[in-house]
Amino acid sequence: MLRIPLFLILLLHFCSLKGQVNNSMSDRFLRSDFSLIEDKRKIPKNFFKVQRKTAKSSFTIANKNEDYNFSDLIVKGIPTRQLIFAGVDSTNTFGFIFFNSGGIVISAKILIFDIKSKKNPKFLPLNLDDHPTTLEQLKLSVKKINFAEKGNGG
Repeated sequence: MLRIPLFLILLLHFCSLKGQVNNSMSDRFLRSDFSLIEDKRKIPKNFFKVQRKTAKSSFTIANKNEDYNFSDLIVKGIPTRQLIFAGVDSTNTFGFIFFNSGGIVISAKILIFDIKSKKNPKFLPLNLDDHPTTLEQLKLSVKKINFAEKGNGG
């Protein structure tokens, strides 16, 4: 009889659930209509509150025309992220933040969020291979990631 350790069973179960959350959030992102945001002050305040409680750290971000730490040389007090654009749906609790992230190389990232439930908020961070400039291009990038994660392309 084959014995599988309990921690391995739980780990496999957690990983399969995480994939389901990822797919459902990215699928919802692809189907949703968004009001676009180009100023960090227009991102729902609730996002920052819920994110801070969940991640135990603040999500700091600079606007397009503001300085940010774009390299691995960190200057204290300056964010390591720079907003490209963001969006929220009509509920103002589901949306995304698309940004550049500093480091050894500048990378494009998207954080999809669903903060309807303050007790169980959902965040889906994705690294992008390209640097889209429109919402349509961004959705194509996320669709490409979705396609690869479902085992259909990469």
